[in-house]
Amino acid sequence: MITRIYPEKLKKGDESRVISPSSSLLRTGTFEAKLKAKERLEVLGFKVAITTEAFKIKGVRG
Repeated sequence: MITRIYPEKLKKGDESRVISPSSSLLRTGTFEAKLKAKERLEVLGFKVAITTEAFKIKGVRG
């Protein structure tokens, strides 16, 4: 039998970080849209960090 493990729920003050998605976040919409989502999570009390690598497109240096 498989034992399921459930993480604790996020609570105010917890940090969420986008490090390296499988594809650049720029492919899923504008930078402004990501900033708005980040701000919404921060209003809820979460700390959100997005690394610069999250916006790089594979094969493109910069």
